[in-house]
Amino acid sequence: MKNELFKKGMIAMLALTIPCLASAAESNLQKAMRLNDEGVMLMKKNDAGGAIDKFKASIDADKTYMAAYHNLGKILIVAKKYDAAEHLLQYGLSAVPSDPGCLVQLAQASALSGNSELCRKTLNDVGFAKDETLLPSLALLLASQKTYPEAEFAIDRAVSLFPKNAECWYNKGIVLERQKKWKDAESAYAQAVAIQPKNSDAWVNRGNMQDHLGETDNAIASYEKAYAVSPDSPLALYNLGRMLVLKGRDPRRGLALLQEATKHGISNGAPEARELLQYLIKQAKKGGAK
Repeated sequence: MKNELFKKGMIAMLALTIPCLASAAESNLQKAMRLNDEGVMLMKKNDAGGAIDKFKASIDADKTYMAAYHNLGKILIVAKKYDAAEHLLQYGLSAVPSDPGCLVQLAQASALSGNSELCRKTLNDVGFAKDETLLPSLALLLASQKTYPEAEFAIDRAVSLFPKNAECWYNKGIVLERQKKWKDAESAYAQAVAIQPKNSDAWVNRGNMQDHLGETDNAIASYEKAYAVSPDSPLALYNLGRMLVLKGRDPRRGLALLQEATKHGISNGAPEARELLQYLIKQAKKGGAK
């Protein structure tokens, strides 16, 4: 009888204890989320110190809650505390391997710190092979920070992993163009339009590279392609109009295209078209005065 009562008592205690344990595990995540949210609020109030404390406490509460790593990493990178960011993000990746947010920030921090070896090791992580969008966008970020060797490494890996992705080739063109590598950039844009022939921006960029290389006929042909694909694109209108006027190929049509481009407000190409038209008007007046 006593043994039976003891067993029932133990069962009752376990029934009460197990939900408590589950609740405790859940509360760690909830605590981490709450602390992270509080840190975000402090960031909005420009209280970086308070936010850092909250994000650290969030990580202590649940080491696998990655949003806190991302937010803290962002603060450290903006503050140019690259070594601290590297340590933090590597710790995060030890908790959740190949986390995309940590990989992107670690590549950024290590590139900015000059730690090329860590940056390239990070860029080779298998996590980047799972998402076609990560490396192309990261390459542009690295290029915008003028860490060009790492940007090229990132975009070269992107095109090797995803050779049929037009965005990879398009972004490779941008990375190379920013370094004034006109020929290599033109080749990258050529790959982009071969994969995605209706990409008007890629046709315009290819034409720009051909223009830099002095290939006027090829540039006009590329701009014509851009215009045919997207006749309402102010960039296509402006660049085709510019070449037809300035190169004397068809000034009348070129002026009409430039005037059409000006109707697109402040979209890329429209302000440039207005400026060029104003310049041409001034030049015409000067010529008439003579």
